[in-house]
Amino acid sequence: MMGTDKNLAQALAIESQLRLPGTAGRIIKQIRDVEEVAPLFKEAGLIKVLKPPQQLDLRVSGIATTSHRVNTWGGIIYGTAAVRKDLLIDRNVISSKSQDSVCDLDDIEFDNIHKRLMLIEMRQAYELVEKALRDPDPSQLILMDTPLFLNRDMVPRKTGNIDLAYQLEFEKTRAMIKKFWDDHRESFFPWNKKGPVLCSVLSERFTAIIYIARQDIRTAEGLRHLLRSDEISPEKGEMLLKVGEKVRSIGERRFIGGILSSFSRTAAFRVRESYQEMEPKESLRYGLVGFHFKGRSNTGIHYAQLAGDEPGWNREKVDEVCGWLMNLTVIGGKHTKPLPIQLAENELGAVKPIVRFYKSQITQAFKDNNFDNTWLSGIDGEL
Repeated sequence: MMGTDKNLAQALAIESQLRLPGTAGRIIKQIRDVEEVAPLFKEAGLIKVLKPPQQLDLRVSGIATTSHRVNTWGGIIYGTAAVRKDLLIDRNVISSKSQDSVCDLDDIEFDNIHKRLMLIEMRQAYELVEKALRDPDPSQLILMDTPLFLNRDMVPRKTGNIDLAYQLEFEKTRAMIKKFWDDHRESFFPWNKKGPVLCSVLSERFTAIIYIARQDIRTAEGLRHLLRSDEISPEKGEMLLKVGEKVRSIGERRFIGGILSSFSRTAAFRVRESYQEMEPKESLRYGLVGFHFKGRSNTGIHYAQLAGDEPGWNREKVDEVCGWLMNLTVIGGKHTKPLPIQLAENELGAVKPIVRFYKSQITQAFKDNNFDNTWLSGIDGEL
């Protein structure tokens, strides 16, 4: 009995024709749903349209982090680095003030490698923030490309197979962040009205506004997630509840992209729903405020985090910080980041070649010391 031959290309071509109407129809429906719910969010006050300042006078620092790793000898050689770029903007004229950096090169095990490197990056970012505070003329705004606190997906599991190496890395990072806020909280706005603003700017975390969108803002429980000074309209809450199913059916990125237009932000919300699973809890008790924002039409959407709560953070101050961010986020298309972070990122290109060079140097050290080359080559074929 002869079988029917059908190669992969043919199978994919047939599948694409079968799936095309359904996929296109689902996307069109979601786009129409977004177009329907977006005006309701604006009417309820959950979307704010801003007019950024025409003239920017600001001392600002941007901290960018990165890591690179290469497999070698049954393990991993890694390099992590963080760079801080300090800018002075005087009547929209930008000049460079100074820069600083920290780095680390070493070997590490495979287990939880991605998260472990993220923890190292967070510590390095905080180290540069701490050093920036020692500047006799510190920046008014300090931006980080890492979260301010450890998100719940970073917290080690308490059951099952526990990765002790990752747990130690986590505790080291947790302790550093806690000490930082214990030592320096009073230096920052809103605790110090004249202090610098420390802001985390991320290009993800879109689930937060989805969570807010599902709350009944007609109730005290629903409103407690939002800053009251942001002038939310509980009366419009019933309309949002009626379109709740449509909100749930829309993908996160498509939803946030549909409700945010140029120079707009979401209402500022308290990141309450995950407090119990974030760390360090001792630092989080002072509050954490977040909002999404979009600058020009050709730029992407970002998520900003600010430590603290009302009354320090109110609509006027959140609008001011958001206006700064919008004016700084103007170059680079959909993947753009605030200018100081972009400039800091340019310095991080050195990490990858240095890690590879470091690996070659270790290989040469093995050869010079007459290690058992047969054993080494048997793992990764390096020697």
